Amino acid sequence: MKKIITIALAVLIAISMLSLTAMAATMDDYESYDKYELTEGGEIGFWLALVTNVGGNQWECYSEDYYVAATFTAEKPFSAIGIPFWSGDPNAFGGIVPCDVEFALFKAVDNNYGEDYKSEDAVVLLNKTCDHDETRFVWEFDQQPAGRYCLRISQLTEEGAYIVIAQGEPVDDDAEFDVESVAQNTLFQEGVALTIYYDAEGTVPSDPTDVPADPTEVPATDVPVDPTEVPATDVPATDVPVEPTDIPATDAPATEKAADPTTDSGSTDDTKTTDSDKKSFPTGAVIGIIAGAVVVAAVIACIVIMSKKKK
Repeated sequence: MKKIITIALAVLIAISMLSLTAMAATMDDYESYDKYELTEGGEIGFWLALVTNVGGNQWECYSEDYYVAATFTAEKPFSAIGIPFWSGDPNAFGGIVPCDVEFALFKAVDNNYGEDYKSEDAVVLLNKTCDHDETRFVWEFDQQPAGRYCLRISQLTEEGAYIVIAQGEPVDDDAEFDVESVAQNTLFQEGVALTIYYDAEGTVPSDPTDVPADPTEVPATDVPVDPTEVPATDVPATDVPVEPTDIPATDAPATEKAADPTTDSGSTDDTKTTDSDKKSFPTGAVIGIIAGAVVVAAVIACIVIMSKKKK
């Protein structure tokens, strides 16, 4: 029976390891962060469920409050922890269901084991449904100050599911690990492979609160005052409308010039000349007629007088 279980686990591990490369992009954003690794390496290891192959691609899983815990000291504020894990995929393994897992971070208490902490006392808590491998998983949460903490990972689903937490060789005597309450241990390494990512300088909670105050005050004082004062002092803005109004008033030639093109075209002068000519023409005609009549009368008078002399 043990031989069958060993072979079955080997098959599961081989299939699970195939996803290691596929998930390699998840932690890329944290590569530049200052980090604290609790172990050297991180391999598939702590099974929080007893997994049994019951024939072919059919599996049975059982878990009874299995967990792993790691107690460590964070020297700087942090808000992310890398936690590689493997979990059964219902689409790949018969009889497997999604696994509910609790990730809980506590303020460490001396001489406490993982089971001694209550979930409601956690400073941050995550209930996550796991149904595939996430070997590059990063748990992100609200920033926590430097100090000593205990991270506990517990499987909540009792039947049909499993999760495996990575393990490695401890590299810091300050870190403590509670791995007694696990169903299976494949590499017999004591360290829970966790990576604490310290936040960048200047991201302490007090800083973000102070930082917005400065940029808000500067624009609030400077920006409204300048635009308001400039138009108010910029009296030319008021004078500008006055000058255009004065120019048309003084610039009477503009109106006269508008009339000049009509005058220059000759239509106005020609009309005036023609009218004067029409008015003076009847007067000359009358004078001519009268003068003519006088001349004719004079000629007739001369003829009469001369005719009388002959007689």
